Amino acid sequence: MNLESLSLLLAGLALTVNLVILIVVWRVLLDTGRTRKAGDERLEILREQQERLRYMNTERSVLKEELERLRQVIDERENGRQLALPAPDELGEQHKYPWWRRMLRSRF
Repeated sequence: MNLESLSLLLAGLALTVNLVILIVVWRVLLDTGRTRKAGDERLEILREQQERLRYMNTERSVLKEELERLRQVIDERENGRQLALPAPDELGEQHKYPWWRRMLRSRF
C-alpha cells in the first residue's frame, strides 16, 4: 500500500466518521426538539389545569358562603318557630286536664 492510497483511505474513513457523528448529532437535536415541544405542551396543560383549579376554588368559596347563609336563614327560621310556640305554663288550664276530659267539657 502506498502513501497516497493510505491517505485516501484515512480521508474516506475520517469523512465517514464525521458523517456518522453528524447524523447522530442531527438525530439528537431532533429528539431534543420533540422533547422540548412535548414539555412545552405539558406545561401549557398544567397552566390550564391550575387556572381551572383556581376557578373551581373560587366557585367552591362562593358556594360555601351561600351554604352558610342558607344555614343561617334556616336556623333563624327554626329559632323563630321555637320562639313562637307557647311555653307550657302559658297554656293555662288547658293542660290541667287530660285530653279526654277537655273533649268532654267542650261537648257539655
